[in-house]
Amino acid sequence: MWTGQLSLSHYLGHIFIGLGLLETIGYLNHGNLGFAVAYGCGYFVMAVIFSWAWRKRVKRGPMELLMRKWC
Repeated sequence: MWTGQLSLSHYLGHIFIGLGLLETIGYLNHGNLGFAVAYGCGYFVMAVIFSWAWRKRVKRGPMELLMRKWC
């Protein structure tokens, strides 16, 4: 419901924020499965909360707004 209008923002956030943080702390290639599952679930919950809060104020996601202006 809320996340559909922010799919591009979530995809890019997953790459740059989610995986970027793991790469920065050096855990991307040396982590274990339990941590990966917990991190993924935590990121999912934060994405849903962000979507809910964002959609209360704006119709589209931040990257979606930029793409609409550029295209």
